[in-house]
Amino acid sequence: MNLEKTKENAIILFDKMINNSWTYEKMTKEEKEKWHKILEHIEITKDLKGNFNQRWSSLNLIYYAYLQGIGYTDFNWREN
Repeated sequence: MNLEKTKENAIILFDKMINNSWTYEKMTKEEKEKWHKILEHIEITKDLKGNFNQRWSSLNLIYYAYLQGIGYTDFNWREN
């Protein structure tokens, strides 16, 4: 899937990037499901506003806040 960087595609492209991230890989199944529920809520409520870059920036903030909520610390997070 090679989508253009339009405001309408921001959530799709961001989700694709996150699904390939090392932080996502370290999440539990339940944490992944909760993350996707957050994205679904954002899509349903149409609360994400602005152009592609503004939406991308907002999604980064939301993801960072989510990671903090599940205990993210640094690059050694959940290392064995």
